[in-house]
Amino acid sequence: MAVKTAFLVDALTNPVVPRGFAYSLRDRRMPPEGTVVWPSASSDTTNAAVATKRAYRFPDRGGHRSPDANAYAITFTAFRVLFQVFGHFTSGAATMNDQRHGLKPALDQLWPVQREVVSWPPPRLMFRYA
Repeated sequence: MAVKTAFLVDALTNPVVPRGFAYSLRDRRMPPEGTVVWPSASSDTTNAAVATKRAYRFPDRGGHRSPDANAYAITFTAFRVLFQVFGHFTSGAATMNDQRHGLKPALDQLWPVQREVVSWPPPRLMFRYA
């Protein structure tokens, strides 16, 4: 559900995620390869729903950056529940090296599955989105 919602948020204005990703999600019933989902809790008590998205241009192994986006991060809330969805659209099996150590207490990876139980609520809330 989080990936589908993220793709819908993206499609509302200036889409970044290739349309085929949504078709793949529909057909395969699982997120595209390279998608990571983290649930968290938001400290925002004033907004029922907030969404942000960002396109990235990560360098390839040779250090060259493409003029086009090759990854995305979409974060959205539903009341106090927050989801962050990250994915890339590069060929091959690229993986994410998440070095946001300060956010570790607020994020518990949901997809790809790393363990059967996800902690809820997290020990730390995510910041408030304005």
